[in-house]
This record gives sequence, structure tokens and C-alpha cells, in this order.
Amino acid sequence: MGWYHSPEMPRFFGVCLFFNNSLQEGHVMGNNKRDRQAMRKVSPTAVCILGVLEAYEQGEFVALPELCIALQTEPTFVAFSCLSGDGLVQELDLNLGAFFKKRAIEITRRFFTELRANSCRDFPLVVFLDDCEPCRVWQWNVFQDDMTAWCRMMLEDARDWIPAEWSVRLWSEIESELSFSYEQALFEVRGDSHALLLYRLAEYMRRFPNKKLVGDVNEAIRRRVAQYALQGAVLEKVFPHAILLQTEAPWSVKDLLYDTMRQTPLPIVHLYPERR
Repeated sequence: MGWYHSPEMPRFFGVCLFFNNSLQEGHVMGNNKRDRQAMRKVSPTAVCILGVLEAYEQGEFVALPELCIALQTEPTFVAFSCLSGDGLVQELDLNLGAFFKKRAIEITRRFFTELRANSCRDFPLVVFLDDCEPCRVWQWNVFQDDMTAWCRMMLEDARDWIPAEWSVRLWSEIESELSFSYEQALFEVRGDSHALLLYRLAEYMRRFPNKKLVGDVNEAIRRRVAQYALQGAVLEKVFPHAILLQTEAPWSVKDLLYDTMRQTPLPIVHLYPERR
């Protein structure tokens, strides 16, 4: 297999070489034949990128064949920043959520620096602030327009310190570009075929109660699953080659929730430690 080389060959070259050798020998991060076949078809540059991804991966890739396909095209990395707040007063904290904490920013910037060094190209990152979650999932008694305006204000106030190469957008703006509706998603997840997803999320939410929640927990579980389903479907249409940087835990529960209304699984990588 040929190799793409540049004068500024990255310090992760050893990772790429190790990853390529492992791929050739069959020692790859893949649990089945489809995974292994997908990885053997990737280009030399994509192999280098996969090497960086595996070096940063805290768990296991989700939808590895789709990840390989995305890396062969023009992928967009996407992430959700979970907003924080207090349900007692139904107000958001004055920050942009967990993705913008110092440690997460450091990991993300270092990751994209390594990607650029190993591929000699820039990869877009779009971070979504889910301004719909407080009203839909937490069931706050607040008008959606007011919540969106509040989030937009926080975003504008933070523009000076957000890394210039990152695109930060409100989820409501993305969602409005398509005809999908939250009501459709809510109807979809009420079927028996999604009972296991609901059960797993219910176990987690009852074990770790959310202080932002003011409504019925059972209703919140259905609403949360519907919101993930809608996000996955919208991403498939707006960003067909998206790769999700997972920011929510537990991965064993949250990773599965994006695919309910999708035609193909959403590729997911885990750069950040899995924490509650």
C-alpha cells in the first residue's frame, strides 16, 4: 500500500504505520466481517486518519463501515453540547454546555491538529446547542422562542473565545431546514419496536435523576428518545457524511438512540472520557 507523505510528517506517523500493519495482519478494531472488509478498502490517507481516530478513541467506534465511507468522502465532524440549568427556577446556566469546558476544548483542538497533520486537509466541526431540549425533554414551562433567543444571546456573547474554525449553531436552526417534525419522532418511538431503547434509558435516568427535569420522568424518557431519533434523522439529510463526536454517557445507551429514524447508522467516535 502506498503512503501519502508531506514535509511536515506528523508525530502520529508511527500510529498510522502501526494501524496499517495491524489492518494488513487482521488485527483491526472490528468485530465482524463487514467491519474488516470496510477497513481494507480505505485509501492510504483514510488509514492515517483512522489511526488518529483509534489513538483518541476511548471505547469502540460505532458503525465502522459507515465511518470508513465517510472518511473516503468529505466528512463533517459534529457534536452536541449539553446545556446545563436548574429545573427549580427553569433557567439555563450562563455557559455553552459541557463541550466548551476547558478539558474538552483542549482534547478537541489537539485532535483536529493531528487530523490536519496526517491528512494535510482541514475537517469541519459543527457543534450544536440543543435549544429545544429544555422545553421538549425537561418540560420547562417556557416558550420555545424565548429559549431560542436566550441561547442565541449566550452564543453571541461567547463568539470572541470560541475557536474560529468551529461552527456553533442552534439545533432549532438546523431542524427548521427539513420537513421532519418532533411530533413525528415522538409518534415513531411509541411503538413496541423501541421498547428496549426506552427501557435502557429509563434505567439510566432513574439511577441518575436530572435536576433540570420538571415533568413526569416516563414522559421525559419518551421525549428524550424522540429527540435523539430526530437529531439522527436530520443529521442524515443535512450532513450525510457526518461523524459524531459523542459527548453524552453512557455510550452503551446513548449511541444507539440516533439511528431510530435513519436509513444507515450514524458513525460515532468517543474522544472524551465516559462520565456521568
